[in-house]
Formats: sequence, structure tokens, C-alpha cells
Amino acid sequence: MFDPYASFSTDRDELDPLLSAIYLWGSVFTADEEQKQKQAAYLDRSLKQILAAEKATPTADLGSHESRLNVLHLIQSHVLLANYYFNAGKFTEGRKHTADAVSLVVSHRLHKIRSPRSLDASHMHLVCATAAGMILPPLADLIEEGERTHAFWQVY
Repeated sequence: MFDPYASFSTDRDELDPLLSAIYLWGSVFTADEEQKQKQAAYLDRSLKQILAAEKATPTADLGSHESRLNVLHLIQSHVLLANYYFNAGKFTEGRKHTADAVSLVVSHRLHKIRSPRSLDASHMHLVCATAAGMILPPLADLIEEGERTHAFWQVY
């Protein structure tokens, strides 16, 4: 019997929905019939990991490198799953994951990178506490800025 969890090696991968979505797409494109049979298990794992990551993200330390990656991985996972569902002809599910990706991009203000009207600390009192908690910390470097920019345009 196939164990979809056996493919994932470390605890760090336990909540990485992006890796699961990549495995799912790998099972779509492979010529190996055994791997094609595992598609449903990979899809199930992807959906469970996205749900777990969404529950864990709001409580994560937003200043940490891991939380930055989690948000970006979550967005990328939703995009990959949306495309998977569109490819399978399941448009309702595809639109749901597209809407989730859009929601994450907007709520984490990825549409405001380098914006002259971006939120600064002096105006934090104008933003409700939940919205302030959704804002990602300042960029660590140009690579991270590029990742955020690519995530926005991928969803757009």
C-alpha cells in the first residue's frame, strides 16, 4: 500500500504545502504509471498541508525568515493547485484557490512593494490590529523583494 507521507523526509517539510503541490504536479507530468496512481494521495496531502499552514501562519513570528517563506509558499501552493484544478476541468475548485491566492497577496500587501503610499510605522494606529498583523516585515534583501514581486505577478 502506498504511503504518501513516506515521500516527505523531514519535519520542516511537514507543513510545506509548496513541496506537496510540486509533488502533485510531478505526478501529473511523469510517464511512470505508478506515480500517476499516487496523484490523488498527493492532492490530499497538498490540501491538508495548505489548511495546516493557513492555521499556523497567523500565529507565527512574522519577523522570522520561516514565516516569510510560509506566506510565499502558501501563495505559490494556491496558484499551483488552482492550475491543477483548471487543468483537470474542475473550475470551481480552481477559482477557490485563485481567490485564496489573491486574498493572501492583498492581505499581506504584496501589491504595495515600493509603493510611495506603503504603510509606515507612523500610521500603524490607523490600521486595525488584524490587518497590521498580516503585513510582512521589511524586506531582508533584494532576493526577498524579487520573490515577493514574483508572487504578486504570478497571482495577478
